[in-house]
Amino acid sequence: MVGLATSAAGSLPYPLSERDIEADTAHALRVFAELGLARAELVHMIGDGAEEIVWWPFENAAMRMGIPWIQAEGGPHDTARSDMVLRRFRPHAVLGMSLPVLDALGELGRDLHGMLGNLRALTATPQAAIKLRSLGIACRVQALLGPIFLFEAADGSGLRYDESEWLVESLDGELVLTAVSARMSPFSRLRTGQRGRVGRIERDGRREARVLFD
Repeated sequence: MVGLATSAAGSLPYPLSERDIEADTAHALRVFAELGLARAELVHMIGDGAEEIVWWPFENAAMRMGIPWIQAEGGPHDTARSDMVLRRFRPHAVLGMSLPVLDALGELGRDLHGMLGNLRALTATPQAAIKLRSLGIACRVQALLGPIFLFEAADGSGLRYDESEWLVESLDGELVLTAVSARMSPFSRLRTGQRGRVGRIERDGRREARVLFD
C-alpha cells in the first residue's frame, strides 16, 4: 500500500508493508478501547481522501471489534453525508470532526449540542476542537502529524501516539517524526512543518510522551 504524508516539503508518498498495517491496527485497537468504543455501536469517521491510508488501521480495527462505521469527507462539500448520518443513524461516536463540517452544520441550523453533546466519544481536529469547546461540547483533539494520527489523552495533558513505532521530537520548535521500528518507510526526522513541543509524564510506572501544538 502507498500512503501520502503531510510534510514541510509538501505531500510525500510512502509505502507500507503488511507488518506496518498490523502494527498500526494494534495501536488503533488500543485507541478504541481507551475511547470506550464497543461492539455493534456505530462510529462515524470523518477525514479527507488523502488521509485514507492513515484511517485504514482504524477501519481495520473496527472490523475486528465488530464496530460498524460510516465514513465521510472532512470538507464542506460532504457535509450532507455527515448531517444524514448524525440525524438518521445517531452514531455512538464521531471521530475526526472537522471545522468545515462543523461550520456547515451550524449554517444548516442544526442543534450541535443535540447531535454531538452526548456521544460516547468525540474527537476533532485542533480547529474544530476550539469551536466545540467554545460551545460547551466536550471532545478530544485528533491531529494528523505526517503519516500518523495523534489523540489527546483523557486527562488533557497533551496528545499521544504509538511510541512503539514512532518518535516525535521538537527541533527549533518544529515537530519532526522518526520511525523507530522496522517499517517499510524509514522516516528519519521527517520535517512536518507543524510547530509544537514534546514533554513526558509519569503514567502507570513509565514515562509517556505528550505532544502540544503551538
